[in-house]
Amino acid sequence: MRVRDAAKRMVAAGGRRPKRRLKPEEVANGIVERTARGFYQPGQRLIETDVAATLGVSRLPLREALKTLESQGIVVSTPHRGTRLMEVNETRLKHVNDVRVELELLALKSALPAFRDHPALLRRLDTIINDMKNALRRGDRYAIARHDVSFHRALCVASGNDVLVTLWDALQRQLTILFGLPWLGHPDMESYLAEHRELRRVFGAGDLPAARKALVRHILVGWRAPKA
Repeated sequence: MRVRDAAKRMVAAGGRRPKRRLKPEEVANGIVERTARGFYQPGQRLIETDVAATLGVSRLPLREALKTLESQGIVVSTPHRGTRLMEVNETRLKHVNDVRVELELLALKSALPAFRDHPALLRRLDTIINDMKNALRRGDRYAIARHDVSFHRALCVASGNDVLVTLWDALQRQLTILFGLPWLGHPDMESYLAEHRELRRVFGAGDLPAARKALVRHILVGWRAPKA
């Protein structure tokens, strides 16, 4: 247990640890987490040898992970410049939110009847909100970001539209990074938690106009971002 705890502290401090076997998907999640937590900075060049050593993985799963992240817009690979993390600015935030608000409004039409007919779907939102509250108490912004993404994904899943969920999932890692960066996201996390509680309330009430208004306000209002 002490060895495991020491390894975790090493990673938290930006240190390196012995190689371990991770799937490319897990490696990709590790890069996203470290970016959301601020260990990697938007626009930073990712040196494969350094990233592999830091995450404790071999180059092969790392390269596969980077290909996946490139397809999702998380990293950009260019000749003679290597691989860099996506830039994060006002334009990026606007583009991502413009797309997701349309997807989530579309999901809402089918999700509201599903919430009415299947209470377990609403209970899923309650569980996520409780997890978000616990993360807020711990001061773990990355965990809040993950639960935030889970909440909105649950809305899309409730719609029963698999194509919509696939499209939304393509944004999932970008959203985790955007939600996690302390200098980018919502300035008041207590009120952000309250917004999710209000969304859950209007979803449960089944009032489509009120739900649409609350969802748009939640996604498009209250964020701050640096100028491009």
